[in-house]
Amino acid sequence: MARTVDVVGNCLAALREGPAGIVGAVVQEWGGNGAATGFGRADLLPAPSAALLNGTLAHSLDFDDTHLPSVLHPSSSVVPAALAAAELFGAAGRRCSRRPPSGSSDLPARYGGLRRGAG
Repeated sequence: MARTVDVVGNCLAALREGPAGIVGAVVQEWGGNGAATGFGRADLLPAPSAALLNGTLAHSLDFDDTHLPSVLHPSSSVVPAALAAAELFGAAGRRCSRRPPSGSSDLPARYGGLRRGAG
């Protein structure tokens, strides 16, 4: 849950940064059926667009978590995608936040191993 709260906080803090406006304009132009929340927007976005916008916001200020062995920022991509999918498929509240999204712990380890040439 703390990981999700951190990502949401980073998203909200980045709303006035340049990438928010740029990616917001792109997803607005793409259009589509709204199903998920894009932070700072009054309208719903298609889930992939919401995940892209929120992932961009999560990483914009570079305060997102870092998996040191791989030097990746897993939560800035995994959490926004998981939240968008949760909204799309109706998984909300405690059901969505019981544990970190799948991939937030094992993916960096896999890529970290590849980066170091261990796998």
